Amino acid sequence: INLSLGAKEAVPCTGGYASIFEAAVSRGITVIAAAGNDSRASLSFPGNCEGVISVVATHAEGDRASYSNYGEGTVLAAPGGDQNVASTESPDSRGVILSTWVDATNSSEYRLDQGTSMAAPIVSGIVALMYSMQPNIKPERVKTILQSSVRPFAAGTNCAISGGCGAGIVNAQQALARTSALR
Repeated sequence: INLSLGAKEAVPCTGGYASIFEAAVSRGITVIAAAGNDSRASLSFPGNCEGVISVVATHAEGDRASYSNYGEGTVLAAPGGDQNVASTESPDSRGVILSTWVDATNSSEYRLDQGTSMAAPIVSGIVALMYSMQPNIKPERVKTILQSSVRPFAAGTNCAISGGCGAGIVNAQQALARTSALR
């Protein structure tokens, strides 16, 4: 399940909320959630729930995006874009992600955007491929593989210096290779 949503204010994951995610994970469902876009050193709900794989957004240079929430409980990071950071490899690129959108009139279009809601689906897609290779893989094993197969943050980046961005940047090739090796 991909959850690209979040609460603006700090909402704890307790009671009924916590039991919903606990039940999903206990049934073998991997839940991925956006960390939130409030530049806070705490995760937005539902990324702060136990068992949920919370994803921080990075910009084109591989550092935490300026808007991305981060902090304790973050599992890993993925590209989410950042309109404030141009890539040194492509200075004309503003580091945003192309996405499909449906507006209020149900008209669809492509739009450039940024956010942890752009990063979380990247991880969800990789997890879907992992499940296609190993249909009975457990959520905790998925999380372990994702964390152990990341690309480390470059020295000097805010994620490497202050932490709170998880184990590193998601690496599809390594995650799938480790999943394949389970056979």
